[in-house]
Amino acid sequence: MWKTELDPVVFNDINVVNYRTHPRLIEVEFATVFIALARHLGLPKAEKLYKNLCVAFDIDYTKIQTLCAQSPALRNASTHANRKYYRQEAVLSGLLWGLSRRIVLRNLLGLSHSFAYGKDNDLNPEGFINQTWLSGLANRTVLCGIETYRIEAQRFLEALFTLLGVFHSVPVSKVGF
Repeated sequence: MWKTELDPVVFNDINVVNYRTHPRLIEVEFATVFIALARHLGLPKAEKLYKNLCVAFDIDYTKIQTLCAQSPALRNASTHANRKYYRQEAVLSGLLWGLSRRIVLRNLLGLSHSFAYGKDNDLNPEGFINQTWLSGLANRTVLCGIETYRIEAQRFLEALFTLLGVFHSVPVSKVGF
């Protein structure tokens, strides 16, 4: 699931693989995953899961807790233009963390198939990634512009996707509990 090797990721002749550690894309991936988990598990369970993961991987929970609390602000979806940028950023960050575009759009962002793949929504990386769009990432960074937050959020995502990768490779029993 999580890519440990950074193979080139090219859209419109631009290799974007190094943007995986960009502060804005890290905070977008963090917020997107947290909001999706809170939607599916409920906020208390999502927060408890994050706290326990921080303990297990020796990650500064106070930084992660702040990022969780600021997830709505990190989304910055108050206007149509901001929602569009956030969704585009979520697609790119998800792809850079090894997720498919379908998983990001449907499972993490909760978009319907018809909306996610509509031609007017501009959620195909070939349609929005260019040097101007990439340069704008710095202007939209909220908390992860502070190095300690970026580092802890990146460590958290690495731990989470590593753990998910382990579970992904373990067959789930059909018997149940």
